[in-house]
Amino acid sequence: MAKGNDGNLLQHGVELAAVSAITNHSLHLTCTHSMAPQESFPAPSRNRRLCHWLNSGLDFPSVAAYRRNEASLDRYPNTAELVASIIGDDNISGDLFEVSENKVTELLARWSETDLHVHGNSWRQGLSKVKPPAPETSWLFTMDPMTFLPDTEGPVDDDAMLRPNDVSLLIKYFQNVGVVGPKWVISIFCFELRSGPVNYYDLFLSEMRRMSNGLSLGMASFQVTYGNPHVAAVFSPSEDVIEQIGREWQVLHNV
Repeated sequence: MAKGNDGNLLQHGVELAAVSAITNHSLHLTCTHSMAPQESFPAPSRNRRLCHWLNSGLDFPSVAAYRRNEASLDRYPNTAELVASIIGDDNISGDLFEVSENKVTELLARWSETDLHVHGNSWRQGLSKVKPPAPETSWLFTMDPMTFLPDTEGPVDDDAMLRPNDVSLLIKYFQNVGVVGPKWVISIFCFELRSGPVNYYDLFLSEMRRMSNGLSLGMASFQVTYGNPHVAAVFSPSEDVIEQIGREWQVLHNV
């Protein structure tokens, strides 16, 4: 989870705006970094935006989903829980990836009787086996690695970061899928993108533009900044979908 909670709210605000833009009934969902159905984390030292959203009069899908889940810093829901609260358990299919054994156990207990399949391995290990839905199906493919790094930095085994080599893997996967459905959205969230000798922020956005060009998809980026920025990149073949997501996030960001 992103330190201070703002990154999580960026992620879920954008994800739920995407769901609202592409479906009002059923969704195929792929989460590459699922987390447990609910988790707790330390209270942020600044900007308690979650409490502010919950106490506002907003009725956007993300805020409505937080309320339905009785979200708090002690019981913070993951993406699947938020989506389910909007469209219902029976209307979700897809894949959840998670590497923590304890979290996998919780996810299996939660989703074992549904069409949302839990995988106890990393998205890199399982990506080639992810079966895309039919082109007319609404699909949210979403990722929230910890941050973005150059290929040469850090342990480059199967970790929780995202790197240019991973972007190449994603481009290859979606190119092999072929036709991209009009109601498909890819969202990628990276947190605490540092500047300095290596500008991780610029590197991330450059790689996201490479992915947009490689897949011939429209792209927009959104962020929250209190120090090092948390940044979202959203891809879709539909400019209308991207614009709707952007409008909703802008209102949420300014509340």
